[in-house]
Amino acid sequence: MGTTTEKEYKVTAFCLAFNHEKYIRKTLEGFVSQKTDFGFKVIVHDDASTDGTADIIREYAQKYPDIIIPVYQSENQYSKGVKILDRFIFPLVDTEYVMSCEGDDYWCDENKMQMQYDFLSTHPEYSLCVHNTKWIDQDGNSLDKTANPSQEDGELTAHQIIAAGGGGLCHCSSFLYRIADRKNMPREYLLKGMGDYPLIMHLSHIGKVYYMGRIMSAYRVGVSGGWTATMMRNKKNHERHINEMIQYLQRVDNFTQGRYHQSYVQAIAKYRVDAVNLGVGVWRALFDTEVRAHLKEKYPAFGKRAAFICKSMAKGILLRLGIYK
Repeated sequence: MGTTTEKEYKVTAFCLAFNHEKYIRKTLEGFVSQKTDFGFKVIVHDDASTDGTADIIREYAQKYPDIIIPVYQSENQYSKGVKILDRFIFPLVDTEYVMSCEGDDYWCDENKMQMQYDFLSTHPEYSLCVHNTKWIDQDGNSLDKTANPSQEDGELTAHQIIAAGGGGLCHCSSFLYRIADRKNMPREYLLKGMGDYPLIMHLSHIGKVYYMGRIMSAYRVGVSGGWTATMMRNKKNHERHINEMIQYLQRVDNFTQGRYHQSYVQAIAKYRVDAVNLGVGVWRALFDTEVRAHLKEKYPAFGKRAAFICKSMAKGILLRLGIYK
């Protein structure tokens, strides 16, 4: 366990850490406990943490020098808008395959890397291999929820992935893909501040996606300072994110020339529903067929109410124009 000396390196994993002192040891254990018949490396990037995160990384880098490749920053790069993956991670990747896990999440199956590599390396028509992930709270307690309710192995279609939204069917801690496909991703897919959803959409458009129903990683929900927690806590940021996602999905839909148009329409509708739940975009929702369909599915009483409001508004407009008497 935890040694790759004299084995040919096949996979590189990377980990982005910042003030993850409470969690990073569990993450690193998940890496070094992998059992493989090939060599692998793990690039661990500490973005100038102010707690003991870097010290723990140093401990593991010294204990497992053939696995852990540490990258330490003296100044926080994320706050400067630096593209950390492109500048600090990918230039160090010299294997065909790559995978990842954030510093507050972890892998919980020692055979994860071998299983995913065995599949993807023997199925060139597939561009991505993912698996199920359990959700836990900040203290590691189960939330009785998984990324995907299905425990059956099988293919995930591009239409399913688009319509499900970011993290809808799988978590980024489950991704295994070819580094060349990531480096060749068209700029139209890029979205500032978000990497997993654009990446999985791109990969699902250039090849097949294979899903393993086995739970092999854990996603820690609501960690202080985490992207999701920060976004959801601030209404203005949340609203801006919704608008950016709608514009982004429309852009990629145009770039793919309508091949997945209906799925993009459904994904956009879900974000408009999020806007309604946030208290904005209500009037737009009343006149958007897809949004009304999603609202009716979540709130059965919405259909009748929306129809009543639309008829009342239409009647009022016609009365003002002198058309309705």
